[in-house]
Amino acid sequence: MKKPPVLLVSSDKSVLSMAAPALKNEYALELATDPMIALRTLDAVFKFVLVEFDMPDRNGLEFLREIRMGRSAAKRNLPVGLLAHFADDPVFRAAISLDLNTLLMRPFSRADILRRATRLASEDFEPKPEADYAAVPIPLCDSQKAAKEERERALVAVRMPTLPRMAATDAKLSQWSKADATDRQFGPMVKRQLTEVDVGWQIGADVLSPSGTCLIAAGSILTKRLLGRLYDFAEKGVVFEIWARAPIAQNGRQRQGL
Repeated sequence: MKKPPVLLVSSDKSVLSMAAPALKNEYALELATDPMIALRTLDAVFKFVLVEFDMPDRNGLEFLREIRMGRSAAKRNLPVGLLAHFADDPVFRAAISLDLNTLLMRPFSRADILRRATRLASEDFEPKPEADYAAVPIPLCDSQKAAKEERERALVAVRMPTLPRMAATDAKLSQWSKADATDRQFGPMVKRQLTEVDVGWQIGADVLSPSGTCLIAAGSILTKRLLGRLYDFAEKGVVFEIWARAPIAQNGRQRQGL
């Protein structure tokens, strides 16, 4: 007798080592570590899907919403089980709103997986309108929260306490650069293209996003990381030139940019 096809979506080795052996004896198991590829793999023949919640690019609930909204070749009422090591109120609310069929909390055994799989294989329901699923807010999983925090930390620069905060206008900065042209560590304040500044330069004015958010604070010393961030902003059309001061070498001559 031909085994019914099922899909397991997870990049966690411990999940794969636990769930795959439990399922492959009863089902024609397919594995996917990338949820985007898994969505393209799905079609109407699959009996059910088990998906890991904690995935960085698209977590398990986002994956479920795509199915419920008909954004795969699978049936919109395809039974889906979510594998998770935690589930707070936002996760539960989203799971219920998205008609999740079952939630398996860690630690779980092979017997647990088989029992849930048997139930999933027999479930059927009438899906809600696609707009209902589209409106469901999806909470971030741990890896997505970590990635978000890392992006936010990358925008934080060390402030130089001796540099006064100046208004980000060319007129005021130009005027200040003349008055403060003699500094023991840095040369005068000048407006430069990004290709003309280098590591070690001091930012003269806050680098702002179009909405006014401070991306890099005035007084920050350019490191390789911060210079890379500036180039990222340039690629997005946010900033192309900055007010900055070049460091003065020990021999008293101003070091030039790249």
